[in-house]
Amino acid sequence: MRRLTILPPAELDVSDAAAWYEERRAGLGDEFLDELDSVLRRIIKSPLQFPIIKNNIRRTLLCRVLS
Repeated sequence: MRRLTILPPAELDVSDAAAWYEERRAGLGDEFLDELDSVLRRIIKSPLQFPIIKNNIRRTLLCRVLS
């Protein structure tokens, strides 16, 4: 099984982003973290599905369906 390493600066960015969303609306921070978790699982399962944006760096975006 593949491993994904998230560096401490990225963990801090995630924490800050979740707090920012939560300040906007209760529960929105959790929705952000749930979507991030889903994307991270996709990355672990099949990292080559994401496009290369520069050199050997791949990118994916989070998306949220508004309800």
